[in-house]
Amino acid sequence: MKISPVIVFIGLFVWDYLLGGIGAILAVSMTMLVLIIMENFEGTQPLAMLMHYTGEAKNEEYQEAVAKVKQLWNKTRGAFVSNKDESDQ
Repeated sequence: MKISPVIVFIGLFVWDYLLGGIGAILAVSMTMLVLIIMENFEGTQPLAMLMHYTGEAKNEEYQEAVAKVKQLWNKTRGAFVSNKDESDQ
């Protein structure tokens, strides 16, 4: 299935919280569904790539995905910081 064990545990907790026992039983399947959907959109492909676990992952593709996610994070963080600065003035 090539999904990170950390993502499996996070998915288990999230789906259990949202749907109860049925969510806990179906957690891996629903998490895989979310990953497949994320892979089909250009904006979420790097994040989906980081959520997959492969020992033989191509280092170049992984590093490119990390760079894109960091860029997105900095852009998001910058939006919140600039809004806070404007409200202080």
